Amino acid sequence: WGDGWFSWSNLWFAGYPVNYTYPVGAYLWIVQVHWLTLGTLTFGGAYAVAFWLFFVLHGVSVYVLGRLAFNRVVGVVAAVVYLADRGANSAGGWFWTVDIGTWPIAFSIAFSTMATALLARILEGGPRGEVVWCAVLIGLALLSPPLQLVFLPILCATALVLSTFVVDWARLRRTALHAAIAVGCGLLIGAAWCLPFLAYSNYSKAYGWPWVSFDQIGANIYQGVLFPAGATLSSRHVIPSNAMAYVPETVDGLAVYVTVLCILALPILFLSRRLLPLLVSALMFLLLIGASSSLHDA
Repeated sequence: WGDGWFSWSNLWFAGYPVNYTYPVGAYLWIVQVHWLTLGTLTFGGAYAVAFWLFFVLHGVSVYVLGRLAFNRVVGVVAAVVYLADRGANSAGGWFWTVDIGTWPIAFSIAFSTMATALLARILEGGPRGEVVWCAVLIGLALLSPPLQLVFLPILCATALVLSTFVVDWARLRRTALHAAIAVGCGLLIGAAWCLPFLAYSNYSKAYGWPWVSFDQIGANIYQGVLFPAGATLSSRHVIPSNAMAYVPETVDGLAVYVTVLCILALPILFLSRRLLPLLVSALMFLLLIGASSSLHDA
């Protein structure tokens, strides 16, 4: 860090531009642990503590979302199930986050998950202090993997549209400004890394599948195939033979079930007149459908 956030390093292969194409969030997290322990830990020790704190944090984020959307019991159950998820290739959980080491992505999602809950509360007229926390969380999410550059517009647009159905107009005219301030300040925080990243984006290779037509997405949903290149959920040989018929081999089965449940839940949640549960259900539906077009075999 002596050369600043953006520099050239010779520590990997023939050298590489540090932090220009990969975010600084996880690095800052580890450095913060190193500072808080007054430099008494080795790099490996600081990394280990930082990772343990991350693992707790991303469970807490799900608890916060569940508690604010429903109640404490739902929050606790959701967090425990989330942390106990075995995971699979490209599907999160222990395998993808810990074994493969993609935890900076989950680190970013932890912040955006809590920001989602607070943004809904702000639009409903929550405490003014939540505007500050929401801005900080959005900023921290943007300092980690750039998937938040895709998620944030979806979150804001969905929250604004749904709020018109469940929040009275007089209140919404006031709270929408507070939400805009939170998002705007969060963008300013995230700009510390996002602007250099976008400026040098031509040096990055686009790995995602560019698009799949709406017709193809619709056909995939009808056929129960959302993720043709999706992950295997479990090894068939470890499943009792009498249970194999009920366990999907890939994320397709689970994704279709969740998508259908989200659609069925929307009318019921509209009657509750609460924005956050409605927002969670709508985002799950939109993100599953949206992600299905980016995980096809190229």
